[in-house]
Amino acid sequence: MFMSYMSSTAGGVDSEKVKEVITSPKIEAPSLGAGLLDEIALGLDTTSSVLTNWHHLAMKLGVSRKTCLELGRRSTQNPTSQLFQYFAAYRPQMTLKVLKKALRSTERNDLLKILQNSSGE
Repeated sequence: MFMSYMSSTAGGVDSEKVKEVITSPKIEAPSLGAGLLDEIALGLDTTSSVLTNWHHLAMKLGVSRKTCLELGRRSTQNPTSQLFQYFAAYRPQMTLKVLKKALRSTERNDLLKILQNSSGE
């Protein structure tokens, strides 16, 4: 099922690699002084009965339950940061289009807006 989220197409911002856009230290988010990863983590690191979190996104993108448990246990960094480091290391070709599709399917329009604002869309 997750293979549909792993496909990519060329052209435009959506073809950029997640590891180059999200984990790049030079990318700034709409909030003053916060990086894009920090902005996304603020939304995904929460525990809410209404909003999906980093774990839901990871599962939607095909990350195994075992890996999710490992990412959640590490105490030195927030789980969202760990998740995007995982993507950079193990899925370096994943595109923004794939991430945006997963965010749409988990109804995280707030995070889609952050991505759009950071890219000038």
